[in-house]
Amino acid sequence: INAIGLGLGLLVWGTSNLIMGWASGHFGLFGLKKQTGVAYPALNVIGLFVAIASLLIFSLVKTDLGDDKDKKSKQNKRNSASDEEVGRTGAVQRYDVQSALLAGAAHIDNEPLYNPSSSTPSSPYASRQASVSNSYQGDDEEERGAGGDESGEDASKSIFDALSPAQRRVFGFTGAIVAGCFFGVNFDPPQYLIDHAHEGHSKHDLDYVFPHFTGIFLTSTAYFMAYCAATKNKPYVNPQVILPGFVSGLMWGVAQCAWFLANQELSFVVSFPIITTGPGVVASLWGVFLFREIRGKRNLTYLVTAFAVTAVGVVLITLSKVL
Repeated sequence: INAIGLGLGLLVWGTSNLIMGWASGHFGLFGLKKQTGVAYPALNVIGLFVAIASLLIFSLVKTDLGDDKDKKSKQNKRNSASDEEVGRTGAVQRYDVQSALLAGAAHIDNEPLYNPSSSTPSSPYASRQASVSNSYQGDDEEERGAGGDESGEDASKSIFDALSPAQRRVFGFTGAIVAGCFFGVNFDPPQYLIDHAHEGHSKHDLDYVFPHFTGIFLTSTAYFMAYCAATKNKPYVNPQVILPGFVSGLMWGVAQCAWFLANQELSFVVSFPIITTGPGVVASLWGVFLFREIRGKRNLTYLVTAFAVTAVGVVLITLSKVL
């Protein structure tokens, strides 16, 4: 999402999820039984290839994440703050110099021109010059200390800031495809047990919801612990997303239970194409109307065309089951 945007990221994720889930049921991958419960297998396969074509069209959409504008804005703010600090520092230093010289002139008659205990002549301005020099040195140290915040800011930047737009696009597409493929096989373990119900396993999909969710929770916990260890127990956690995270998790849990039931009633080759297209469409609408990350007549044309092609593929796959 950081690399290619919310809408395009979920569209690519959903398409690869569709393909992997469909293939798991159609070809019987990973020990599953082939799900051949469709009236017209040829129509089902044609629908799959149409869905793949929509992925190619999605790849033509270019997102505008506003990174260059953000960088210019941050740089302008940093330069403005630096100019103001230089102005204030210069004024203070000029005031200090004038005060030191005036104070030295006031005491010039009270200080001897020659100090017998010293091997060199003593200037009435020597102590004042040393004081001013020390103040300069202190200001330099403060400036160097303030510069450390900038280096800390650089260290906290996203890894995507170091990538070119083309590299970010490749990285984003690859990540979305890999994530979609993994999500496309997340129902395979419970489906494997259902297919082997004669060995004593339950044939009802909802019986596998709790162990399925428990495995997800334990795996996520392990990933977070590894992240904490990698950051030396200083993980970055945005407190503003904690409550929305819990709410979205509850919504996802309900949707996942419904997906279990859809797999039971429709099979993978029908449920995956229908379900996986919804999130991408909703996310794209958010990206167009709220985040403004998909702009321009050409990009919107590609996006609408990809929507239409995906819809055709879903209709074909659905008809292969019900006709």
